[in-house]
Amino acid sequence: MNTRLYSFSIVKISVVNNTMGNLTSNILEEQQLGEFKKISSNADADVELPAPPESRTLTDKKGFVIFGILMLVLFPFLIYTLVKSDIRRLGHGVDSCGNLCGVANAKISGINCSGQDYSNQPYEKILISENKQICTSECPFTHVQKGKKCIDEDDIFGNNTIYTAEVWQYTLNSWWKFIIDIVITIVLSIGMLVLFRYIPGVIVWGVSVFSLIVAVAVTSFFWFNFKQDNNQGWLSLALISTVFTIIIIILFVVMFKRIQLIIQLYKETTKAIFAMPAIIFLPLITLIIQVFVLTLMIVTSVWMATARELKKDQQNTYQYYQNGAMQFAMAFNIIVTIWALQFFAGCQYMTLAGSVAQWFFKKNQANSPIVVSFTNTMRFHLGTIAVGSFIITLMALIRAVIRSLINNNKLKWLCDCCCGNLEALLKFLSKNSYIETAIHGQSFFRSGKRAAKQLITNAGSVIALNSVGDFVMVMTQFILVAISTAIAYALFLDSPNNLLLPTVISFILNLIIVVIIFGVFGTTVDTLFICFCEDKSINDGTTKPYYMSKGLMQFVENSKKFYKEN
Repeated sequence: MNTRLYSFSIVKISVVNNTMGNLTSNILEEQQLGEFKKISSNADADVELPAPPESRTLTDKKGFVIFGILMLVLFPFLIYTLVKSDIRRLGHGVDSCGNLCGVANAKISGINCSGQDYSNQPYEKILISENKQICTSECPFTHVQKGKKCIDEDDIFGNNTIYTAEVWQYTLNSWWKFIIDIVITIVLSIGMLVLFRYIPGVIVWGVSVFSLIVAVAVTSFFWFNFKQDNNQGWLSLALISTVFTIIIIILFVVMFKRIQLIIQLYKETTKAIFAMPAIIFLPLITLIIQVFVLTLMIVTSVWMATARELKKDQQNTYQYYQNGAMQFAMAFNIIVTIWALQFFAGCQYMTLAGSVAQWFFKKNQANSPIVVSFTNTMRFHLGTIAVGSFIITLMALIRAVIRSLINNNKLKWLCDCCCGNLEALLKFLSKNSYIETAIHGQSFFRSGKRAAKQLITNAGSVIALNSVGDFVMVMTQFILVAISTAIAYALFLDSPNNLLLPTVISFILNLIIVVIIFGVFGTTVDTLFICFCEDKSINDGTTKPYYMSKGLMQFVENSKKFYKEN
């Protein structure tokens, strides 16, 4: 027994039994009572969730400072490389003095053969015997001149130019069909969310049973074809499909009791989304920012790839070379861009998580939960996001380096398997750290430790959520994309020669839309689950009421009975 608790008990008994009493004893009793309350109370119970802005502090400041420093370090390398670049080098040949073919070249100080005017000599010709290149006005004899290009007579794309142009023209003129298909996809996705809102059990079980039926049907089809043809290819497909079907069946049998949690969480998820419909647009804003950053990286990388220094070689000719600073700048630009993309994704995730947490713990009392969450993220937790996004970027970099050093395809597959799973685990832990940071306002690793504790404590529910739950989500998205792409195919039946191009474009657009909408759904599910775990650990449902809905309360009570956790 705690010594202070034992002392409190003795003091309390002595005071009760002493009818005379005195002021000193009363004061001592009050002090000891305060100590007892301080010791016995649950510290978490007195914490407001989510933590209000006034109780938050800057988290992981060093992470954000390092992120900013790297951006500043990239800037001079970027300027140096871009100054040395010339985009014309991509489309023009070059002679052995560094002059571009087809343009009037400027004079380079110290190089007498520079500054040639090759405006009328657009083609590069290699003199193998002399080991040098010259610019010429005529194509090599194996090529023919078409406009400003030298094209091989046997070019397989020569006969398809008109056909390809016709298909592209049809695709561009059919922009209104893409808009119709996009609207249909959005309506289908929102309609599915509505169904999850009102009949989540029907949808979860319906998608699960449908997937199981499809898996059994596909497996039967493979076995039937194997018996007919006795082909090893059919046998391989049949065995793989059989294993996959057995895994699905085992998951449903083992997780049968926990599927009810998934149904309740999905119902709560749609409640949160429809209570804050603006959160659907957050991923769209993030996507626009990421596309801009990625486009900027691609454009700068193309320019940087043309950065060269002109040096004289042993044959007394001049050649363009990339020095170490240019190569470092290109690699560094890609790494920082990957980090930036992960950083913006983390900002979106934490903002969404904070909004959902505000809704869960404060319900109707929450004023502008999205604005509050966004403000908290921008003011206090950019360092935490920088740390989490750096860990993911570092793992991706390590994976890329290991793959580049391996020549064996089997070892590359093993590397992808191991590193891919580790990367997925780190992303999973980082996301849960973001959620805990959004709730409690703590640092990345402290939040990660708290999240890990909650996940381990509720391991059975986690397994159900990340096996059956993810499977249901993937199949739901697959069904939506398949339906919307089939509709797009029907819209493009009047295509002149080929349905492939417009259908593929529609498929990509539909996939992006469905992933964005259900990405919000998935983030909300993850956040509600952590909130659910926090609620269970802090409150008991009697003296300290739960924040969760009655449906989730019922599930908690059933779980206690099932696991005898009275």
